[in-house]
Amino acid sequence: TNKKNFEKFSFSLLSKMILVSHLVLILIITIYFLVFEGNNLLTNSNYPFINALFVSISFRTAGFSSIDFSKSNEFTHILLSIVMFIGGGSISIAGGVKMNTILLFVLALVAFLKSYPSIYFGRKEIDFYSLVKASAIVLSSITLLIISYLTFYELAKEERISKVIFELTSAFGTVGTSCGITSKTLSTPEKLILIILMFLGKIGLITMLSIFAVKTQKYVSKFPKEKIVVG
Repeated sequence: TNKKNFEKFSFSLLSKMILVSHLVLILIITIYFLVFEGNNLLTNSNYPFINALFVSISFRTAGFSSIDFSKSNEFTHILLSIVMFIGGGSISIAGGVKMNTILLFVLALVAFLKSYPSIYFGRKEIDFYSLVKASAIVLSSITLLIISYLTFYELAKEERISKVIFELTSAFGTVGTSCGITSKTLSTPEKLILIILMFLGKIGLITMLSIFAVKTQKYVSKFPKEKIVVG
């Protein structure tokens, strides 16, 4: 009986998407740090590979750091900001917009390039409304962050924009890692921006959007379909 149950076991589609995304991000960030930060942040490290691997995993939401990122180059700040924006997997306490959300956009691109009628992954067709929800999450998150970046940068003009992006994305992704900005004396408006981002990042924008979403039984699919020119 146990053998039969073992043979029937298989990962769900969501688990497969999260695992694939997780492994790809670990690989990309680890290689980047070894190649481009090997002579900078990892110079004095006795275990450069372990440190690079630790950063690739920790920056998804944990926030632990074994490196002083105030000394990293601007591209590293931007790259890690993207990682913090992506965050961890759905149905977890991780922050960010979630890995499978971003993977949906990658799969949509693949579907477009291969002229597929729908989005597919792991021999299964993904529900179209999942892409609609993912678009709402990513678009609202990017809009919120851009407004926050510009406002905070205007308030703290002496800081580099890459550090501002790093710090605010860390707050939004509930990562907690800092490149030194929060160690300084911040004004009340700057603190409020960080507080709002941490609050929204923790409860999730999808939760906030659901509050304002109109519940209706009408089906838009009953209206005539028409293709529009995009791009």
